[in-house]
Amino acid sequence: MTGSPGVSVVIPALNAERFLERCVLSVLNNGYQPVEVIVVDNGSRDETARLAESLGVMCVSESTRGAGAARNRGLGLGRFDLLVFLDSDDELLPGAVEAHVAVVENSQADFVFGQVINITEESEERDGKEIAHTNRALGAPLASSTLVTRSALAEFGPMLNDNVSWPRMIMSARRRGAHIHPIDTVVAYRHIHKDNISHNPLTRAALIQVLRELPTSRGEPDGSA
Repeated sequence: MTGSPGVSVVIPALNAERFLERCVLSVLNNGYQPVEVIVVDNGSRDETARLAESLGVMCVSESTRGAGAARNRGLGLGRFDLLVFLDSDDELLPGAVEAHVAVVENSQADFVFGQVINITEESEERDGKEIAHTNRALGAPLASSTLVTRSALAEFGPMLNDNVSWPRMIMSARRRGAHIHPIDTVVAYRHIHKDNISHNPLTRAALIQVLRELPTSRGEPDGSA
């Protein structure tokens, strides 16, 4: 796509050897250019860093400081003004980046988020998909489904050094009048498994608290969309 704006895809990864290749290839094979992939190895004890390097993408390693810190590190390394923060166990669908960029260019949105389909390990074994549109249910866009501008992150970020920093930032951005633009396009698969960070009791409790604090109009386009 000649003349298209570049997109930096930042992937925080903690012990992600099992999933990372699928995740990275979903970006590299997405059909959009220019795009760069930055894997931030967040203190992994497995072969995450080696695998990322073997896939030919940038990889930096740091101590375990939480997903927010890893995203901020990747943000600092990215070359482009449009960013996607993709979880290492999720994957982008073909055409997702192009769909996001088109909306940003037409609407000047700060955040554009599409829909996500949940896939459990059980349904994956059956080669099936659970048609559960996570963002429609939560009204809080997941990082893996969202394209955000660097200027918006400068205004509404940075993300805190914890595992619920993304929804906290979205909540704050909404309250401060950010232009958040939802689209109906399914842009990502969210793989649900026993090792998801959200299964950690402390993370789950913090996430539930954040979701309770979201505006009552969640899930609807804001007034500027």
